[in-house]
Amino acid sequence: MAIHSAQDNQVPPQSPPQSSRISGLGICALPAELMLIVFQAVAPPELDPLFGVDVYRINLKRWLPLRLVCCQWRELVDTHCRDFWRAIDITGNPEWIRLCLAKSEGAGLELLYGRKDPTAVSLNSREGILALRSELKLSVVLPLEDTARVQCIRVSGATAVLQLDKLQPLFDKTLRCLETLDIRMNVLEAQHGVVLTEFLDIDGKRLPALRSLSLKGVYIPWKSEFLRDLRDLYIT
Repeated sequence: MAIHSAQDNQVPPQSPPQSSRISGLGICALPAELMLIVFQAVAPPELDPLFGVDVYRINLKRWLPLRLVCCQWRELVDTHCRDFWRAIDITGNPEWIRLCLAKSEGAGLELLYGRKDPTAVSLNSREGILALRSELKLSVVLPLEDTARVQCIRVSGATAVLQLDKLQPLFDKTLRCLETLDIRMNVLEAQHGVVLTEFLDIDGKRLPALRSLSLKGVYIPWKSEFLRDLRDLYIT
């Protein structure tokens, strides 16, 4: 009778299933260059001027979770995706605003102030405007050290428009890269309109690159000198 050794009964080693062999080759194993292309697929689109801050917040929910996946993704978003950080709600948390300024790394900035009015406002008199203005309170964080990067300013909603004076320290500086200024609010009745220059002192010499001005529910004197070099003027 033949006696078999224990080695004879051993099952020969088998190759691991294909799925096991490639389990370590998931999306995180892609080269950084390909990962950035994937990230661009969820990059925030151009902001809709009608819903500036609202669209901005939707965009945050699209790309901000990328930073929470792993250290690699966080580093990629923080280091190589500066366009994600360039739109800034200046009424937001000061620490978040400072983070956006740091991570945008010299990219042009789009500053957002206020939000779309849920309902139209009625402006029947100058006294009514001043009374409404006194009731509204907004705090802002202005990037006064980064004014050379500001390319676009969007102001939306009566709350922000009636407190345009809070942007005055920004306009007291030369905004040499500011190309677009968009100010709008939804007005139901305006027997006494909001005149831009009554709330904000704008010196055209400090806005050498301004080419597009959009106003809704806001008026401007036709003699304003900063209108001279505009390419696009929208007033509704």
